[in-house]
Amino acid sequence: MGIRPWASGPSFDGKGEYSYHDGPTSSVPMAPPTHPDSRFSGTTELPNTVEKTAGAVQDKLNKE
Repeated sequence: MGIRPWASGPSFDGKGEYSYHDGPTSSVPMAPPTHPDSRFSGTTELPNTVEKTAGAVQDKLNKE
């Protein structure tokens, strides 16, 4: 790959420099993925078949 003129230079505020690094710059391991709160995202970690069964049971119980 060639030189990337957009990948380094003075910062926009003029107080420093920025540069592009191709790949990780440290050997620190990545953190595990986070699990969103199901009250906000509407998804859970349960398998889809369990969710479908639970939804069907709730529909039967709330049927008028």
